[in-house]
Amino acid sequence: MASVLNVYFNAELAGTLRDEKGRLYFQHAPAWLRSPNLVALSIPLPPSADEYGDDVVRPFFENLLPEGEIRSAIAHLRQVSEKNTFGLLEEIGGDCAGAISLLLPESTPSATGDYDPLPDKRLNEMLHSLEKRPLITADNDELRLSLAGAQQKLPVLLKDGAFFLGRGNAPSSHILKPNIAGFANTTANEMFCMTLADKAGLPVPKASLHRQAETVYLVERYDRVKVGERLTRLHQIDFCQALNLPSSKKYEKEGGPSLNDCFAILRNYCREPAKDVQNLISWTIFNYLIGNSDAHGKNLSLLMIPAGVELAPFYDLLCTAVYPGLTHNLAFKIGGENRPEWIQLRHWEKLADAAGVNKRYIASVCIELASRLPSIALDVEKSINFSNEEKILVEGILKTIADRSARLQRIFEHNKDSR
Repeated sequence: MASVLNVYFNAELAGTLRDEKGRLYFQHAPAWLRSPNLVALSIPLPPSADEYGDDVVRPFFENLLPEGEIRSAIAHLRQVSEKNTFGLLEEIGGDCAGAISLLLPESTPSATGDYDPLPDKRLNEMLHSLEKRPLITADNDELRLSLAGAQQKLPVLLKDGAFFLGRGNAPSSHILKPNIAGFANTTANEMFCMTLADKAGLPVPKASLHRQAETVYLVERYDRVKVGERLTRLHQIDFCQALNLPSSKKYEKEGGPSLNDCFAILRNYCREPAKDVQNLISWTIFNYLIGNSDAHGKNLSLLMIPAGVELAPFYDLLCTAVYPGLTHNLAFKIGGENRPEWIQLRHWEKLADAAGVNKRYIASVCIELASRLPSIALDVEKSINFSNEEKILVEGILKTIADRSARLQRIFEHNKDSR
């Protein structure tokens, strides 16, 4: 096993990651520090000639890997300890979130990108073997794909309506996700909620459902842009990386990011903080209204580009309230309260304080979204060709939205004289 990996931003060598007795160290390449394309690896890892130590290097790189059972399965398949961040990145770090790819010293980024076709028959075979082999491992040792998160997903290239898998560090254009085991029709759920977010004015990437033997959800990568005929990576970090936290602390109740932390990041580092703060406020209210209790610190990201830092488009939006047995408590507290039925005017006003905005602004966004979302949701439901089984689930989401929107309107209507 290697002890050094080269870290590339697209085709440029950005630095080296080395493993010394289980501790990780990163040093920027001198040429990268002079490059016109230079961007920070992360907020805790700004450009510097000094070598960074394990305390800030490990959280950043560990967050590039899948989590939980998926990480365990990959570790077993690749015969690497699941706690061995460096070893796992050596195995599957070719195409990660953002602009990062990790290659062995003797390797260089592909100039054109090599891809293998992924016909529906092969995809179905991969979907049917999920218990033994996570999607991102594919079934080819040359495929080095890594996406963070605890959900099964696969980075693919979509070209002329066909799917391809990248070899080496060939960039993908889309992320493909099957239904989550044990939860019915999550693909339709996410498609509905993402479309609803788009119609409500939230920034989200384009999404679709790919219907074949099994339905999969397909979302365009906002951290990839096409320059001519070539895909180029844009660098992104999630809010665990921004706050130097491991993926195990993605939930606020476990010491992870709070909304206060997230707003502070936007105010202190983003090039257009007012716009990003407003979008994060809308995202918070939207998740409350659709019943998404799993919107945590790794479901928010920043784009780190030469022009500056900005809040990335939103992703992983779905209604968790329709699944029995899942908590209704919100991953992010609103004004110190995470039980939706307990959130009152004072909690929304505390959210305004955390965001650094006028309380009247929070009230206006709450009222506007709560008044519009139920009717927009009905239009979205009609616009997507759902199966009968999917329609039943969507009806549950519509009820959640109607109930929570009515409750939110009552809160502000009851207190309008005191504002």
